[in-house]
Amino acid sequence: GHHLSPPELEPYRSVGAPPLDEILEALASENSPAAASTDLLALARLAAAAPPASRTRSQTLLASFLREHSSVPSWVDFAQLERGQEVFLAYAPAISLSLYYRSLVAGFSIPKIAAVIKCTGYLAPPSRPDQVLRRILDTGQ
Repeated sequence: GHHLSPPELEPYRSVGAPPLDEILEALASENSPAAASTDLLALARLAAAAPPASRTRSQTLLASFLREHSSVPSWVDFAQLERGQEVFLAYAPAISLSLYYRSLVAGFSIPKIAAVIKCTGYLAPPSRPDQVLRRILDTGQ
């Protein structure tokens, strides 16, 4: 297979998700810029609970995003999902061992990935040890 070289990949590092980029721009324009640790899902839930007439632009976008992404698409095949869950559970020990000891540690030691982890506090301060453990355990789910 063809793999893109680092120079070919570089332009994609700044590409985001347009709906989320619009939300982030709206938050910034309202003098509420999102930090790396901002819980956008919590903000979306708060926005959805606010009366529509009193919502700011960012709250309107957040509530819309939550509404749009909270329902299961009609094309989802639940029987196929169940089969996938069964396969995952059957191979979970091998998957976990491979993930934790081979790809997770090695992946987090790659300089560009380590920089993202440091900037977001994903596995480093200001995260507390219990938050770090929860995130690592969530990786295996």
